[in-house]
Amino acid sequence: AATVRTTAGDVSPSEPNSDLTVAGQQDVSGVEVATQHNVLATLGDTNGNVAENYDVTLSSNNSATSFGSTALTTNSSGQASTTVTLPETKGTVAINASAGDFNASGTSNAQVNVTTQAEPVSALQFGSDAAASIAPNSQDNSYTVEAVDQYGNVNTSTNSGDVTLESSD
Repeated sequence: AATVRTTAGDVSPSEPNSDLTVAGQQDVSGVEVATQHNVLATLGDTNGNVAENYDVTLSSNNSATSFGSTALTTNSSGQASTTVTLPETKGTVAINASAGDFNASGTSNAQVNVTTQAEPVSALQFGSDAAASIAPNSQDNSYTVEAVDQYGNVNTSTNSGDVTLESSD
């Protein structure tokens, strides 16, 4: 009996079975800053076969993003996985995978945009309009109070009611 072993061809950016997901999705929004999520790259060749033993490199547009590993190799199912820890500042982070022709410039399936939001409120702070001193007997002393998380991100999703500040002098 003869044993025939086939190997996958070139990884194709147009292969519908090739994609990158974070937390099981291709675009993620509403996740908190500084949280960890699973990253999964799945590769297929131009004939739809799984691409086993392909090197996959992960990167991000934000240097504060960290990965469990940035250099991965696909398994017998054509998959490579690790974790990503998002930065402490809110905004949109692009997670990119690269394996041959499968990369962010070749296909949108090789990039996941993760939009983060502030953690729950941990403090109140004066906004950037706060002056260093308050003029006595002035009616023009108006200040903004912001609800922020432990990293200083303003939490705009919180509707906690009004805050009233009073001075006794």
